[in-house]
Amino acid sequence: MKKLAPLMTLTFAVLFLAGCAGSKGGAEAGAEGGEGAAAEVNASEDQVKEAADEAMALETENHKIRQEIFESKNKLGIPTDTGDEEK
Repeated sequence: MKKLAPLMTLTFAVLFLAGCAGSKGGAEAGAEGGEGAAAEVNASEDQVKEAADEAMALETENHKIRQEIFESKNKLGIPTDTGDEEK
C-alpha cells in the first residue's frame, strides 16, 4: 500500500504534463506553423519607417481620446478607474 501512493502521484503528474503539452496553446503550435504562427516578413527600411510613423500617430490619437474620456468623466462626476486605488 505504501508503494501505491508514490506510483499514483507520479502517474497523475505524467498525465497532467502530457495534457498540458497537448493543449492548443502549447509551444508546438507555433513551431509547426499552425494557427497563430509568425510569418517571416521581408520589409524595406521605408516600409518599416512608414509603419513606425503610423503606429506613433495611432498611439498619439489613442492618448488624446483617453484624455478626453478622462476629462469628460471628471466633468460628469463619474469616478475614473486609474488602477492605483486599492480595492
